[in-house]
Amino acid sequence: MSKTKTSRQSRQEDLKEATAKFWPRAMKFTEFMCDPPEFGFGATQHEVVYRKDRMRLLHYSSDAKARRSPPILMVYAVINKPYVLDLHPDRSVIKTFLRKGFDVYLIDWGTPHRSDKFISTEDYVERYVDYAVDWIGDHCDTDQISLFGYCLGGTLAAIYAAVHPDKVRNLMIMAAPIDFRDEHGLLNWWTNEDHFDAEKLTRAYGNIPDYLFSSTFKYLDPAQNLLLKYIDLFENVQNEKFVDMFFRMEQWIHDGVPMTGAFYRDLIEKWYQKNQIVKNEFRINGNKVDLKNISMPVVTITGEHDHIAPPASVKSLLDFISSKKKKSIHCDCGHIGLSVGGKAHKEVWPEVTNWLAKESHSG
Repeated sequence: MSKTKTSRQSRQEDLKEATAKFWPRAMKFTEFMCDPPEFGFGATQHEVVYRKDRMRLLHYSSDAKARRSPPILMVYAVINKPYVLDLHPDRSVIKTFLRKGFDVYLIDWGTPHRSDKFISTEDYVERYVDYAVDWIGDHCDTDQISLFGYCLGGTLAAIYAAVHPDKVRNLMIMAAPIDFRDEHGLLNWWTNEDHFDAEKLTRAYGNIPDYLFSSTFKYLDPAQNLLLKYIDLFENVQNEKFVDMFFRMEQWIHDGVPMTGAFYRDLIEKWYQKNQIVKNEFRINGNKVDLKNISMPVVTITGEHDHIAPPASVKSLLDFISSKKKKSIHCDCGHIGLSVGGKAHKEVWPEVTNWLAKESHSG
C-alpha cells in the first residue's frame, strides 16, 4: 500500500473520529445554552442575625475543634451578590475560613430601590459596616473584628479601617481598587473626566443598572468573555464538574444589583477621576480618611490577570499605611478566579488563613 493512500486513509479516520465527537458535543452545548441549569444561592448553611434597611448580616458558625477569635466580617462589593464567596462546597472561601476555626459574618447589601439613590460611601461605612461591627462585638463579647473586603467591598473595608482602626484587629483586602491612577487599568482610562460624566448618568438613571457594569466588565477582556469561555464550554461540555462550575459562574455574573447613584458618583468622581483615597482627600463625616491610621496587620490578595482591580491598584495600599505587619499574596488568576478558581483554593486561601491564624488566637 502506498504512503499516499495510507496517509489519506489516516486523515479519513481522523475526520470520522472528530465528527463522531463533534455532534454529541454540539447537541449538549445547544441544550445547555437554550436551557441552562439553575442553582441555589450559597453552599454553606447560615442564618440572618441582623438587618438594617436592605442590608442583612449573615452568620456562618464554625464547628472546628480549635475556635479562633476575633470573628471575621466580610464586606462584599455593592454591584453583585456575595454568594460568589460560597459558590460551591469545594470552592468556598467562607468554608475555608470556617475549617480554620473562624466564625464568619457576611454583609449582604440586598437590592437598592429607587428611593435609595442617595446612599453614599459615608452611609455604607458609618451606617451599615459600623453597625454590623458593633452588633458582632456585642454578641461575641469582643472589641475588635478581623475585616475582609472583596472588590469595592475591600475599598469600603480599607476606608472603614482608616476611620475606625480601634475596631479592626486584622485587615484583608482582596482584589479591591485603592489607587486609581490612570496607568492602573482600562477602567481608569474609560472614566477619565474629559469624556465621562457620572452626574449625567445618575440624573438619567437614579441608581445605575447592573447590566451597565456586567457589559462593561466583559469588554475589559472581550476575547475571553465573549468567545473563548464558550469554546472551553464546548470542549468540556461532557465534563460534569466543568459544566457545573461554568453555569454557577454564569448565574452569578448575571445576577447583579444596581449601584446607588450617590455611591456611583463617589466611585467615579472622587476615586477614579480624582484618586482621593490615596491622596488623603476623601472625607467621611467631614474628616479626611487617612490611610496612615491603618496600623493593624494587613494582607492584600491579588490576581495577575485581574482587569477590574489590577494588582498595582490593590498592592498600592501597603505603601500608604503605617502597619509594620503587611503582606501581599499574589495568584496567577483573574478577579473572580481568586474566589472560585482551583489554583486560588490550592495556593492562596491556605496561605491567607494561615496568616490570619497567626495574627489571631484560639479560644
